[in-house]
Formats: sequence, C-alpha cells, structure tokens
Amino acid sequence: MLVLIPRRAKRDLFNLKVLSERIQRPELHYSTRYRCYSSAVKENFCAQSCTASYWILMTRTALPSSLHKRTAVHEAVVNRCSKSTGVRYDMPFILKAITAILTEYVEVGTRLYENSYVRYESRKELSFSPIIGAFSEEGLSLLALEEHPLVSCSETGVSVVRRFE
Repeated sequence: MLVLIPRRAKRDLFNLKVLSERIQRPELHYSTRYRCYSSAVKENFCAQSCTASYWILMTRTALPSSLHKRTAVHEAVVNRCSKSTGVRYDMPFILKAITAILTEYVEVGTRLYENSYVRYESRKELSFSPIIGAFSEEGLSLLALEEHPLVSCSETGVSVVRRFE
C-alpha cells in the first residue's frame, strides 16, 4: 500500500500521539484506537516525528518466509527480499508502519494484521522489539515483544517498506 507519512498534521508535528488522537475522530469513515499500548513503546516512540513528508510503499502482510521465525532471522529475510528484487527494502520504523496500517483501516475499513503481529525496526540501544498487530474491533496493539510472553514467534513476522523522497 502507498501511504504518505506527513511531517505535520495540521499545526502539530506528526507522531504516534497525534495519530492516536486523529484515528479516534477521523474526518472520514472508520474510527479506532490503540487497544494495548505498551509503556516501553509509548516512552520510546510516542513523540518521534519526521523531518520531512514522504511516501512509503509497504507490504499489506508479513513476508511469508518471515512467519514462525525468531527475531534474529527477520533482518536476513528483508535483506534477501532486497537482493532478489534488486530494490532496496527495509523494515519499517514504527511510525511508518502504524500510519500505513491505520490509514488502510480509516480509509477502507480493512484491518491488517488481525491474527498476527509484525516486528518493526527499532533503535539498536533498545532492549525490546516493538511489535504491532492483533487488530480487532477494540483497536490495534502496540507491544514490546519481551513484555508479552504469550505472543510466540509463531505469531510474528516482518513486513517491508520502500521509501520515496
């Protein structure tokens, strides 16, 4: 799916907090919220914003070869995808991924990642892996994998993104 990642939402810098407010009261169509919002994810990502607006192209599902794999395998799967296509793909950062997933829902009503979680790129100094998924009627879950022992590696995968400047 092709999605604009804006620098600003009206007058505010665009970040997870602003996105959370906008999805609860969208101008068009469907509303939702963050169902489970890990304190680790909130503390580390809530205020992160972009320096400029840009477009991304993101897969709508996890790469099949990444499902049922441990976190360490996910980066190798993304690298193989880039090599096999000759196009540079990356794991999306959390703001990009959540924006894409929620834009799809607010605009079209389709809940991506209803029955799974997808791991996203994070800063190396963090002690956890952010995962997003289990998108239900109650909302989208934003979790730290290590805080949720009930989420197994069989439920996680990785998607890829291509950025257009």
